Order: sequence, then structure tokens, then C-alpha cells
Amino acid sequence: MKELPLYQKCFVCGDANPAGLRVRFYADGEEVRAGFVPDERWEGYPGMVHGGVLAALLDEVMYKAVFAQGEFTVTAKIEVRFRSPARVGVPLEARGRAGDRKGRLIKAQGEIRDGENRLIATAAGTFCVLPPAQQKDLPGTPGASPFETLT
Repeated sequence: MKELPLYQKCFVCGDANPAGLRVRFYADGEEVRAGFVPDERWEGYPGMVHGGVLAALLDEVMYKAVFAQGEFTVTAKIEVRFRSPARVGVPLEARGRAGDRKGRLIKAQGEIRDGENRLIATAAGTFCVLPPAQQKDLPGTPGASPFETLT
């Protein structure tokens, strides 16, 4: 598995965001994976992870799946279906896969499961490929100082 680059201030993956999740993403063939153990900072109801945190994790794992295919995109649309509550302190695994492309739009799917393989949430997303002029400061491009490319 190959660790994917991160943006230092990203809420989901950045190390320089004190409020962030600091999740690491790994490409494994056509799939991207990430592990995350939520703590009480991410609660909605007592003991339950806030749905917005789960949605952010799904958005990022789908984005990273598209990025791993060599595309620089932004999220155009995301639809999340919550299946079971995620519990604070219980490890989660997010998985994402890029799908079909139509013009500048690329579809992707994601899911989160807990340590017992229980389905927590699923997502479908549409990602819009950025024009070359807007890609110059993105991870993996020359001169992208705010980004860190990991080995």
C-alpha cells in the first residue's frame, strides 16, 4: 500500500490543523483505505460519532480514490446514507473507489465499517476535475509548498 499526500491544514488529513482528524490514506490497487479511531471530540450524542465527521471522512476517502487515479478534483456532490451509529473509541475503516468519468465529472463510492465489519455509512460522490490553471498549488504538483508528499 502507498501512503497518499496530504494538505497540512486539511480538516481530515492535515497534521497542522489542531482541530483536524489527522487520518492517513493509503492506495491499495484501485481502492483507497483509511483507519480512524474517533474520540469524544467527535461526539454528536453521548458516545456516538457526529454524522458530519463521518460525512467528512467519506468525502475525503472518495476524493483520495479519485486523486490516486491521477485526477485533481473538488467535490461537486456527495450523498451519504447512515446505516448504524459509529461509537466513540471504536476503530473505523473507510474505503473509497473511483468510478466512471463523464467529461470533467468523476463518480466515486465510499463506505465506513467498524472493527466488527458492521456497515456504518455509505456514500456516493461526484468530483469535478479542476482546469490546469487551478491545479498548480495542489499536492503532487511542482512548487506545492503547503502540501507534503509522503513516501
